Amino acid sequence: TGAAAGSPSPNAADAAALPRLVLVDLDGVSRTPRFWGDTSIWRAVVRLNASLSHVSSITRTDRLRFLKRMMLAPGRSDRDWKLVWRDLEQRTDRKLRDKARRRRWKLEHYGRT
Repeated sequence: TGAAAGSPSPNAADAAALPRLVLVDLDGVSRTPRFWGDTSIWRAVVRLNASLSHVSSITRTDRLRFLKRMMLAPGRSDRDWKLVWRDLEQRTDRKLRDKARRRRWKLEHYGRT
């Protein structure tokens, strides 16, 4: 049996480890998607990356580790991680620009966000 969530680890090596915060953005994710294809996965990953862009405790290394793990799904390879990383960065930048544009439009037309 493992330790309950939030309880100290029984391992001596883990006892000195700092607490770890895990953020999960579930906004826009349905409970039972009809089809969880590449498009849906990438949309969710871009959304997660964009929503955590201001969190300084999540480093680029953390993001890359996540991406490479995701790419190692059955039948996949992480060989092209650099191309995928650049694509993710471009999509995230576009999402953040679009979000800023929508926010400006709302402020101009409604005076609030």
